[in-house]
Amino acid sequence: FQSSLGHNVCWGYERDCKPQNSYSTPSCPGDHRGWVKTKQDQLRTFYTQGDFGYVRDQLQEMMVMCEPTFKEDSSLECSKHLRFCRGRNIMINFTDLNTRKEPLRYKMDVLKEGQIGGFCT
Repeated sequence: FQSSLGHNVCWGYERDCKPQNSYSTPSCPGDHRGWVKTKQDQLRTFYTQGDFGYVRDQLQEMMVMCEPTFKEDSSLECSKHLRFCRGRNIMINFTDLNTRKEPLRYKMDVLKEGQIGGFCT
């Protein structure tokens, strides 16, 4: 990381990041057959599903859900299907999670109506 400071490098999710300037290049050793047609397709699939290409796609999908009127107000923006969200001054009420008996991993109904709020338009 330190050796990259001061050079024209990027993580890979930035809009103007060229592949040759990316901080790291994916490496997928082994056979690609059965999954994709070419080795290049294998690298591209890894990049878009498990690397900074996934982050890039989430950032490109961002939609404003809650816009602040004033600087101190709440804000919330999320990608499709709420896979990635970024917010400020948001209230989330987790108090009833202690009473749930089933595992919450992969659940789509963790928050109910009224359990998330803020002041925005």
